[in-house]
Amino acid sequence: MTGDDTEELPEGWAKVQLIEVATLQRGYDLPVQDRSGGSIPVIGGNGEVGRHDVSAVKAPGVVTGRSGTIGKVEIVETDFWPLNTSLFVSDFHGNDYRFIAILLRFLDLKKYHAGTGVPTLNRNVVHEVDVLLPPLAEQRRIVAAVEGLLAAVSSARARLERVPATLKRFRQSVLTAMCSCNVGVETDHSSEWATASVKAILAEPLANGRSVPDADSAEESFPVLRLNAIRGAIVNLAERKRGRWTLAEASRFLVKRGDFLIVRGNGSLKLVGRGGLVVTDPDEVAYPDTLIRLRVDPTRCLPEYLRLVWDSETVRTQLEAVARTSAGIHKVSQPDIESVMVPLPPLAEQAEIVRRVSALFAHADALERRAGAALRRVEGLTQAVLEKAFRGELVPTEAELARREGRTYEPAGDLLARIRAAAPAAPKPRRGRKPTA
Repeated sequence: MTGDDTEELPEGWAKVQLIEVATLQRGYDLPVQDRSGGSIPVIGGNGEVGRHDVSAVKAPGVVTGRSGTIGKVEIVETDFWPLNTSLFVSDFHGNDYRFIAILLRFLDLKKYHAGTGVPTLNRNVVHEVDVLLPPLAEQRRIVAAVEGLLAAVSSARARLERVPATLKRFRQSVLTAMCSCNVGVETDHSSEWATASVKAILAEPLANGRSVPDADSAEESFPVLRLNAIRGAIVNLAERKRGRWTLAEASRFLVKRGDFLIVRGNGSLKLVGRGGLVVTDPDEVAYPDTLIRLRVDPTRCLPEYLRLVWDSETVRTQLEAVARTSAGIHKVSQPDIESVMVPLPPLAEQAEIVRRVSALFAHADALERRAGAALRRVEGLTQAVLEKAFRGELVPTEAELARREGRTYEPAGDLLARIRAAAPAAPKPRRGRKPTA
C-alpha cells in the first residue's frame, strides 16, 4: 500500500510503516512426527497442518504464509503453534487483530517475496511497507462491513463453482432420457425403436490410424491430427502436427465430414473410448494410430445421433467394462467397439432427438459461459471490497460520525503516539527457535 506522500488520506487516518501497526515474527520448527497429537492447532502457510500438545502463541492470532504459499492469511481464535513456514503477528500495537488480518490480505504479500526457487517472504521488507491506518473504532466498523461482504462473496463463489457439475449432471440426464425414448419426441414410431451393435450400423469396417513420426521443417510432410483433437465430442481439426509421410502414404487415413474418431487408449478409464465427430468439411488431414475411425451407414444411423449417444452412460458403461489395462494405459480394440450396443430409433426420430438435445445442450453451454463470467467477476470482488475499505469509503469515517454526534474522537496518529509512549522497549523477536514448553 505504497503511495505518494502527498496523497490525501481519509480524515483521521495516518500513513505509517507496517511495523508500527503489527510486528511479524517467524514461526517455529516442529518435526512432522510431533504434529499428530494433542489439541493445539499447528498453523502453517496453508492453514492447520496438525495438532500439538503445547501452545507457542496465545489467542487471538493472525498468521500468513512465509515460504511456498504466500499471501493466505489465517485468523486463529485459539492458542496455536505457528510453523516455521509462516509469519505470525506477535504484536498488534493496540489495533483490532481482525483489522490487521484484513490489512495483510489487502497488501497482497506475494509482491514482497524473494528468492528464485521456493518463494520466501522477507519479514523485514514487509515491515517497511507503508500502510494506511484508521482510528480504532473505525477499524472495528470496517471489520464488520468487510466480513459481511466477503461472506456474501464466498457464498456466491461457492454457488457458481457448483454450476459446471450441475450442468454436467443435467447433460447426462438428457442423454439418459434420450436413450430411454423419453425426450418428448412424440411420433407414431416409438414401437420401432431397436438396439443395434456398432458393427451392424457401419458403412465400412473400423480402421485404426497410422503412427507417424514428427517431420522436420525441411522434410516432406503431411498433416496428421493430435490425440487432443478429440474435445467435447467434436474433432478440433486445428489440433495437428506435420508428419513424416507423403500424401500418397496418408491417403488411406484422410478424414472427412461425418467421420467419428475414437480414442484407442488413455491413462484415464473415463477418457478411453471417447469419441469426436468431424462436423465440417476438412482440408486434407489424416488421423493417427491413437484413434479409430468409425463411419456409420447414414441409412441406419445419423452421425450426429451417434455423437450424442456415444457420451451416454449406456455406452460408457459398456466401453469401460471391456477396456483392458496394459502398463497403466486403458485400451479398447476394434472388436470391443463393434460389440457396443446402442439404442436405435428410426431416422426421423434420430433427427428430432438431435435437434432437441442439441438445443438443450446449447442452453446449458450458454448458462455455463454466463456462470464462468460471473465467477470471474466475483473473484475480483474481494480486492474491490478491500480497496474501497482502505480508501475510507466502505463505512463512515470516525471523524464524520464524531461531527454528526457532536463528540470528539481519537485520530489514528494520536492512537499511535499514545501506544508508542506507553510501550516499553521490546527485545528483538526470536527467529525460528522452538519456544520453551
